[in-house]
Amino acid sequence: MKLLTEYIFYNAWQETRLNLTAGDCFTVTQALGKLSCGDEVTYVGFEDVDNHYGIFVFKNQNNQALEIGGDFSTLSDQFISEFNTALQKIYVTSM
Repeated sequence: MKLLTEYIFYNAWQETRLNLTAGDCFTVTQALGKLSCGDEVTYVGFEDVDNHYGIFVFKNQNNQALEIGGDFSTLSDQFISEFNTALQKIYVTSM
């Protein structure tokens, strides 16, 4: 498992499409990627691995990295629906 300091985060259109901002907190209501139902997680950032494969990185209360990885060159409506079902936002970072 990578440490949070080993990721390289990018400002990505995928974050805008999913309404994600670093620091947003969520309760996981359905397992997705390495996130388990019942986890409380904080969004850390998006790592663009190779212009197709990317990783949404979250951290748990123990500061361990939890990943949702996949081909995010396009975000399918199905993935967006799964994401919105699996994660319930509990805090939105103020701007």
